[in-house]
Amino acid sequence: MTVEQLTSVTIEAVSQVLGADYMTADDGGTIQALDNAKLIDIGTDIEHMENGVENFTKSLIDQLARLYIISDKYTADLPDIFVDSFEWGGFIESVQFDLSTIINDPMFSLVDGQSYADEEHTFYKPSVNVKIFQERKAIALPWSVAREQVMSAFKSIDELNSFVSGIQVNVENTTDIILEMYTHVLLSTAVAISDKATNTSVHLVTEYNAETGETETDPTVLLQDQAFLSWASRRIKDIRRNIGKMTKSFNDGSVATFTPSGRDKLVMIGKFVDAIKFNLRADTYHEDLVGFGDYSEIAFWQGHYLEGDDTQSPAIPDTDFTFSNVTLIDIAADSTEKLGIGKNEVKIENVVGLIYDRRAVGLCPY
Repeated sequence: MTVEQLTSVTIEAVSQVLGADYMTADDGGTIQALDNAKLIDIGTDIEHMENGVENFTKSLIDQLARLYIISDKYTADLPDIFVDSFEWGGFIESVQFDLSTIINDPMFSLVDGQSYADEEHTFYKPSVNVKIFQERKAIALPWSVAREQVMSAFKSIDELNSFVSGIQVNVENTTDIILEMYTHVLLSTAVAISDKATNTSVHLVTEYNAETGETETDPTVLLQDQAFLSWASRRIKDIRRNIGKMTKSFNDGSVATFTPSGRDKLVMIGKFVDAIKFNLRADTYHEDLVGFGDYSEIAFWQGHYLEGDDTQSPAIPDTDFTFSNVTLIDIAADSTEKLGIGKNEVKIENVVGLIYDRRAVGLCPY
C-alpha cells in the first residue's frame, strides 16, 4: 500500500465530510464509496512564491488598514473511541476466554474399589481466543512559519503573533477534521461488519412491522410516527441490556463474552435523536421513561451531499442534510476482503445508530 494511495483516500473522505471539493478531490463532496480498508498519510504543499506579496504564503499584502485573522476552533463529532497511548496495549493483543468444560462430578457417586485417577490427572485445555492488531498508520500535517518574510504585512509583533496563532489553529482544525473522518470510517466499518459479516445488525423497521403488523417502510413517515419511535427507543434499550449478558449473539460467534456496564457505547445519528426528542418526548410527561441511556450524537456517518441534491457546491444545508444522505454508508470494493464483508462494494442505507463495546473500536492518534 503506497503513501499516494492512502493520501487519496483521506482527501476523498475529507471532501465528503466537507460536502465540497478538497485538495485534488473533484467530485463536489458527494457521498461515494470509500476504501475503508485503508488508512492514510496526508501532506500539504507550500506553493512557489511570487513577486508583489510577502514571501511566505504569497497571499498577504502590505497592510493598509485593519487586519482580521479568522481562527475559529472547529468542534468535531468525536465519539468515545479514542485510546490513550498507555491503553494501546489492550488493543494490540486482545485475549478472551471461552467458558470452561463441564463434567459429571464423581465425588457424590463413589464406587467401592474404583479408581478415579483418570479424573484427577486428565488435562483440560483452556479455550482461549486471541486477536492481535499489528498495523500502525502515520498522519503528517507539515506547516512552516517564516516570520522575517511576512513582517511587512503587519503593523506590530502582536499582529504577527496573531497570524502565527491562526496558522496553529488551522492545523488543529485540519487535524480534527481528519480524526473526525477516521472516527466515522471506523464506526461505518463496524456497522458494515455487523451487517455483512457477523449478521448482528438490528433492522428496526423490519422488526417493528413484523411485531405490529404495520407495513410502512418510508423513513420520513416513520420519523413522525410516535408509536414507531417509542418502539425503536425500547428496542435500543433492550439491546444495550442484552449486550451485558454472556452470549455469542453480538460477535462473530467464536467465543461467548459480555460487555460490562459502562463499557457499552452508543452512537446515534442526530436526525433520529431529534425525531425522538421533538416528535415523541415533547408529548411525553415522563421523559426519562423513554430514554435509552447515554449516547454520542453525530451528524452523519460518511457525508451529507449526493450528486443531484442541488445545483451548486458547496452544498445547501436545507437540501443536502437529508435523512437518506446522513444515514448512508458506502464502502468500496476490496479484492483482499480485509474487512470480511466481501469483495464487492457495500452500500447500507438508513443506519441510525451503533452500539459497541469500548474495546471493539479504538483509535490512538497521539
